[in-house]
Amino acid sequence: MSRLPRLPVIAGVLLLVGCDAATHTTNPVEPRAGGVSIEMPNDVIVASPERNAQRKAYFGDLHVHTAYSFDAFAFGTIGSPEDAYRFAKGAPLQHPGGFKMQLKEPLDFYAVTDHGLFMGIVDDWA
Repeated sequence: MSRLPRLPVIAGVLLLVGCDAATHTTNPVEPRAGGVSIEMPNDVIVASPERNAQRKAYFGDLHVHTAYSFDAFAFGTIGSPEDAYRFAKGAPLQHPGGFKMQLKEPLDFYAVTDHGLFMGIVDDWA
């Protein structure tokens, strides 16, 4: 029997053993009227009720690649970061297949996250 399938299991167990709950510090959160006090890790941001009183959901995308990324360019992406941001704001975008794409509503948040490796150079090579 091969030992290779066991490697991910062993790595997972070691990862879980290395995560000790005692190393996490907590931050007490003040209870609201009629609420209970809870402990939150210091690295968790707790939004106050005033920030989003209507509990509105926000929609967006935090992982977008353009033609500047070698992998996206290899799969046919021809848009620039400027094109991507215009698309997120609701402007139409020409798909490489020849048709136009457009969102029904602009997005609330958006981030172009192109790879730094070979940034923009694959398009020049092509």
